[in-house]
Amino acid sequence: MSERVDLEAVRHQLVQAYTRAVEPDAIVHLQAALAEFEDGLTAELFECPMCRRRGFLERIREHDCRG
Repeated sequence: MSERVDLEAVRHQLVQAYTRAVEPDAIVHLQAALAEFEDGLTAELFECPMCRRRGFLERIREHDCRG
């Protein structure tokens, strides 16, 4: 599995789950997840200048860089 996260694929999966959800609680949770995603969760991700891995700052600071 790749260490990089394809954010567009994650968004696509959330949208697909939302459009197929039937349980009201699941719909609410998926709406909240999509709202977080759209409201800038991706802006909080940082990229390692050496290996180009993306993640939260604290994880990037501590990751095992292979670059």
